[in-house]
Amino acid sequence: MIARNFNGLFAPAGTSSAIVDRIAEATSVVMADDEFRQMLIASGFEPYPDSSPEAARRFVAEEAWRLNPVIETIGVTA
Repeated sequence: MIARNFNGLFAPAGTSSAIVDRIAEATSVVMADDEFRQMLIASGFEPYPDSSPEAARRFVAEEAWRLNPVIETIGVTA
């Protein structure tokens, strides 16, 4: 099994879409900056081109599904 690292910005459930959209827009601007992306790469990160809230939700859901057998086997709880 391969574990992947994910760094993202999260907000509490119920955060207004206006605030989520504003954070997503700012994140998109930063991730489009070539100098910033090169700094991430030099630090060992692999920038993902789609940093939208929807992409983050998909990634977290897929990882939870993928890792669920491991989580259940070792008995991890929140």
